[in-house]
Amino acid sequence: MSDNSEGVSSDDFIRLKVPASAGEMEKIQSFIDSVLKGLCSVKVQRQIHVAADEIFTNICSYSGSKYAEMGIRVEAERICLEFRDCGVPFNPLTGTEPDVTLSAEEREIGGLGIFIVKKTMQNLHYEYRNGQNILTMTKIIS
Repeated sequence: MSDNSEGVSSDDFIRLKVPASAGEMEKIQSFIDSVLKGLCSVKVQRQIHVAADEIFTNICSYSGSKYAEMGIRVEAERICLEFRDCGVPFNPLTGTEPDVTLSAEEREIGGLGIFIVKKTMQNLHYEYRNGQNILTMTKIIS
């Protein structure tokens, strides 16, 4: 991860690096709003907010990383998001999907957030490279 904290651009991503702390969620959401302002519908932006919230919360809660980095790349008909952290290797895409046919009381705890991310975002990809968890996802905006 780069040492710069905001607006860093590499590989066509505009990046934000913040401490992996739940208190930083407002910075993540403001960053999303500043990059996507006027580029997509409110519905798409809301789905991106939900996905970012879920991924960032998981990094803060489980990775053990001190920092998290989010990148956004805007393309003609899609928005690419990338999350990086230096925590414990973990692929959130391989977990068992929750049984959404059960009531909330009957369902096992966990997994619903990633399930929502998988349903609202496209082309999710995880890799662990150079000591980093890297999760990339795309949202079609056309």
